[in-house]
Amino acid sequence: MANAQNMGQTAGQQNQGQGIVDKAKDVASNVADRARDVASGVADRADSAMHGVGERMTNLADRLRSNAPSEGMIGSAAGTVADNLRSAGEYLRNKDLGDVGGDITSLVKTYPMYSLLAAVGIGYLLGTALSRR
Repeated sequence: MANAQNMGQTAGQQNQGQGIVDKAKDVASNVADRARDVASGVADRADSAMHGVGERMTNLADRLRSNAPSEGMIGSAAGTVADNLRSAGEYLRNKDLGDVGGDITSLVKTYPMYSLLAAVGIGYLLGTALSRR
């Protein structure tokens, strides 16, 4: 009889343990769903910001082109800058964050030394700018 009680207790403990495991799985699933939702929201906001920057760059290019002289060396330089600003602005407006990341990865693989030098330069400029604050 004591053996039957022990078996009953063991089965009860197993059921209780399984309930705890199931509850932990549900909580983990809910946390994972919430994390996916938050990550999706962050990515959407980043895409929206990137598209906004692209729009402002395109507008700046248009203003530069309309306000710069149309002839001479300054006019030629302003036209080149306006063309490059417009091109970069349209790129940012028409791509999403994943496309830009893929393009950067491809660029780094194609030109690793230039990429390293650019990263060092950007790091230096950021470090200098942040240390002055």
